[in-house]
Amino acid sequence: MKQKLLEILKHCENGGLALISSEVLTLESDETKNPDRQAYVRGILDRADEVAQVDQSIAARAKEFESDGFRTLDALHLACAEATGADYLSTCDDRFLKKARARSDLKTTVVSPQELFDKVFP
Repeated sequence: MKQKLLEILKHCENGGLALISSEVLTLESDETKNPDRQAYVRGILDRADEVAQVDQSIAARAKEFESDGFRTLDALHLACAEATGADYLSTCDDRFLKKARARSDLKTTVVSPQELFDKVFP
């Protein structure tokens, strides 16, 4: 899986995909205890084509997701993805995937890294 994630990131660097980040991802990465992992993730996030900033509309949409059972950070990630017009939000969190797949009103498709790889490299 790691190799597939690296291929996706390389595709982003080559302009094949836009990498979108958010201040929520930055906050989450800053809480990582392992300094090497934190630096690695931060290096990836720093190369993002766009960074979503949480505003009132994103916060309101995240509250809607929370009221439907999404965890706070997942709700914020999804609201940020929708606000930026992201086609896909990739996550390894099976609980998040299950919740997102149960919704038909999402503006962004939530996928696993494997599913994203399969979409990018059919």
